[in-house]
Amino acid sequence: MKRQKRSIGSFLNLLIIVSIVIFYASSTFAQGEGHRYKDCYDRCGAYGICRDFIPPRESEEIIMSYFSSKRLRVGRLYHRGRFVEADIYENGRLRDRIIFDRKTGRIRSAY
Repeated sequence: MKRQKRSIGSFLNLLIIVSIVIFYASSTFAQGEGHRYKDCYDRCGAYGICRDFIPPRESEEIIMSYFSSKRLRVGRLYHRGRFVEADIYENGRLRDRIIFDRKTGRIRSAY
């Protein structure tokens, strides 16, 4: 009886560890942890501050060119004030949702 309880306990511990590893791996992939973004707009100052907001059409072009060079596809674009959100797809699957700051020219993950 004790031996059976130990094997069930060991199995549950293994199941918990495997679940944690799978959850962490899937959440980092969805959140873009393996994909670091940068200052992608080189006409802003050294500290990433532009004099004026980047126009909406130009911000879309910047996002498209940045991700197409990485062989990723840009999905829907959402304009929200000074920010532009975009869905990024890789092989037809949602890879990340990014936020482009029209004041600084920086891209970051929304997650």
